[in-house]
Amino acid sequence: MMAAVQSQGSVSWPPVASLLPHHGNMVLLDEMLACDEQSAAALLCVKPDTPLSHADGRLPASAGIELMGQIVAAWAGWHALQQGQPVALGFLLGTRRYACRVPAFRPGERLRVSCVRTLDGGNGMSVFECAIAMAIEPSDSAAPTVLAEARLNVFKPPSVGEYLQESPP
Repeated sequence: MMAAVQSQGSVSWPPVASLLPHHGNMVLLDEMLACDEQSAAALLCVKPDTPLSHADGRLPASAGIELMGQIVAAWAGWHALQQGQPVALGFLLGTRRYACRVPAFRPGERLRVSCVRTLDGGNGMSVFECAIAMAIEPSDSAAPTVLAEARLNVFKPPSVGEYLQESPP
């Protein structure tokens, strides 16, 4: 289920933080690699001092879901900016089949996080196949080692403010 996306040559990507509704050290991704109509990829170097890090600096395997959520949010943020819209809040509704092959991501590891939209419900609901792999050099012909995979169910309401103000049924 490796989520693959091709890099887009000479595209100059904005800072990842400008594509996310996150702030400060909750921005875990470092650099966009690619983004197109259905997919996105980014790099990160695991930092030992994030709000999700263990005391020894490792990022727990469960944080892989946050990394995947951030690449989906960066994909949505890129598309919003391309349409002249502000970056908006979205919601991670669920994760299916999260499989992580490591107990934690070690400080200093370079990871490539990618997503591919596999379902667009047309009502703000989408499904993305996501993967976290060891980052490899462009000249390396070996396939990257996939560390984690999952499907994320997400929702982006037309108006987040109105959605958050709605009373429950």
